[in-house]
Amino acid sequence: MPYQTYIPKYGHHKASGQAVVRLDGRYFYLGPYGSAASRQEYDRLVAHWQIAGRCLPEAGPKSVAQIMLASGRYLHQYYHCPLKGFHKDIHAWKMAVRPLKARYAHMRALGTLTRNRCVIRLKDKPNPGHSQQDRGIR
Repeated sequence: MPYQTYIPKYGHHKASGQAVVRLDGRYFYLGPYGSAASRQEYDRLVAHWQIAGRCLPEAGPKSVAQIMLASGRYLHQYYHCPLKGFHKDIHAWKMAVRPLKARYAHMRALGTLTRNRCVIRLKDKPNPGHSQQDRGIR
């Protein structure tokens, strides 16, 4: 079965008698198994999961600084070698992000973080002289 057609299954947690669904490795308990309320909650959660691109939606709007911090933490974990220290790509990333941080760190963003690309949609008005558009870091 291809990944794109996968829909998480409505499950039964036998120990508690609850309906359960697993989304992105997290278990969500929906109420008593087989009840109409648990089916509605399952439909709602799966619909939000699919609309958000088959991942859990973010808790709320984040600032550009928070998105940069999260991607920096990921880079430090991914590129750290106990014998050699940190990789040179971390320094290159810090230099590339510096202008973005100077101009847009205070703004709220509707952003997505993936392994290959960080796309930030600005929610507030940018500084004068800059057009409002998607800013991408690759």
